[in-house]
Amino acid sequence: MGIFWFYLLFNQVIKTYRPKNVLTQTTTIDFSKEILEQKHNIKINNIEEQPNMIRLILSNHIVVLLAKSKNIEKQIEALQLIINQDKMNDKQAKTIDLRFKNPIVSY
Repeated sequence: MGIFWFYLLFNQVIKTYRPKNVLTQTTTIDFSKEILEQKHNIKINNIEEQPNMIRLILSNHIVVLLAKSKNIEKQIEALQLIINQDKMNDKQAKTIDLRFKNPIVSY
């Protein structure tokens, strides 16, 4: 019984002292052309930061919208998948909106 009570106490402590606004702390990201080009092999013409989103204009004129409130790395991975699928299907998107649960791609 002692371990059970310790477990309950530990969970209460974790819930009490966990930061409430984790998303606002992770939205300040070193987001540069160099990082995207070197780490993710994505060529960028322009990066525009707005209060709730990041707008990328790729070198092939695709406009990409990213949500600051979501994990940027996961959004970039989704972007890479979409670009690769478009290459295989001989398509090129005009806009890729990754701010929502399901990406919105317009051609």
